[in-house]
Amino acid sequence: MRTFIIFALALSFSACGMQNQASMGNSAGSNGMAGPMSTPDVDALPAVVENGITIRDPWARTGTEGDNSAVYMVIENANSDDTLLSVSGAVAAAVELHTVINDNGMMKMIPVEGGIPVLAGATQILKPGSYHIMLIGLTNDLKSGDTFPLALTYANAGQITVSIEVR
Repeated sequence: MRTFIIFALALSFSACGMQNQASMGNSAGSNGMAGPMSTPDVDALPAVVENGITIRDPWARTGTEGDNSAVYMVIENANSDDTLLSVSGAVAAAVELHTVINDNGMMKMIPVEGGIPVLAGATQILKPGSYHIMLIGLTNDLKSGDTFPLALTYANAGQITVSIEVR
């Protein structure tokens, strides 16, 4: 009997995970932030290395035209302290740097003032529940496997264009 209960619980948790993943796609909600974190993809686009900045595993959530999505990546800095000041691209009406804060027990997503720091010799990870790039008002559907460019502007390293993979 105990084995059956454990199996039933495992099956229900597994089903919940599949349901959450299936519901994430185009109906991820107005903030595009629902769903599990992605792990680095072994088939991801090659790293971009420019002016001492290395950008690895840049990816975006799927989304429907007019809705929102989010972009995540790993940024490594081999130079002196820098700051990711802004991001631009034709993929959305607005492309903004955001973070998530705890406001009296309520998690809130807010625009980042002054940019995202990328310290010398360090790695800054843009991920769900933390720093990320918001795509507000998508100009087209974002389907799994699609790619699109974004221009990241740093205080010291300048502008670096990255190809983003949709997952």
